[in-house]
Amino acid sequence: MDEQSPEGFLKSLKSSNDIESAISAWANASLYIPSKGQYLATWALNVLLKNNNAICDDRYWFLLESIILGASSLPPWLPTLIYKTPVVPILTTTLRISAAKNEEGLSKDMLGPCQRVLRAIVPIALPKTRLETVLECFWACFDAVSGAKDKDSLVGLVKLSTEGFKTAFSNATNKDLHKLCRCALCIVRSCGSQHARVLGPQGNDMGRRTGCFMFV
Repeated sequence: MDEQSPEGFLKSLKSSNDIESAISAWANASLYIPSKGQYLATWALNVLLKNNNAICDDRYWFLLESIILGASSLPPWLPTLIYKTPVVPILTTTLRISAAKNEEGLSKDMLGPCQRVLRAIVPIALPKTRLETVLECFWACFDAVSGAKDKDSLVGLVKLSTEGFKTAFSNATNKDLHKLCRCALCIVRSCGSQHARVLGPQGNDMGRRTGCFMFV
């Protein structure tokens, strides 16, 4: 099979995970692949999901940015892709990598396109993301911020994580709210606060609603 054919290219990319081949394919208008943007975006997100080293490689983020944000509006196929591909764990891993790097932090070349891409796709994913996954992301956010030397560089990622926590509150059942309250209580204790309550999105006292008061 000719690797220059669409079939040959797809087979080669799947086996090699060659980011340069993917970038070239996206830039090559003469290479026709049905739903090329959707296929390459799916491929890149799955690599990021499975390969921590790829998250620190700005080439994946620049490719995704070009595909997803290159036009005046988001691609119509994007929600379908996001519902099938877990993207919140990618945000979680990005925050954990940042926490692991401590003062060194993440590359600014990578953070720019990374935050722009995640800002476009994470809000689509959040309403259909499991509560446990959202809480893992929020914990990773807390760890990343507590150890970061340049906290301003993480503002975009932190906002996405906290928005995920708010979304979880909005959609939570009473059973889920107990988990959220326990998570919030641990965070309050870690911050050293002497007195706190967990407030819902409209300011209602979530502790009172669930019988779980946040006094420490």
